Amino acid sequence: MRGFALLVLFAMGCADPPASPPPSEDLRRGLELYAKFPPPEWGPHVLERIRSRAINRPIITPDQREFVQNYPLWDLARRHLETEGKPKQIP
Repeated sequence: MRGFALLVLFAMGCADPPASPPPSEDLRRGLELYAKFPPPEWGPHVLERIRSRAINRPIITPDQREFVQNYPLWDLARRHLETEGKPKQIP
């Protein structure tokens, strides 16, 4: 079943990780995504819900698709903010 789920996400364009820009660029992009998709409305629980819904019903919103595609960067920003605190502005 997991292989099928990855196949569905790949077909939807949600399984490919983002390209690997330099770490500072990753963090900048992650902070932008974190601001666009703030918790608690968005987070790991939403990622799992979107993925499971995509298997049963392959239509997801553009925001949900962007969140799934960029989740690693969003999570990087979340972990950074948990350790460093909230930034005054995105670098």
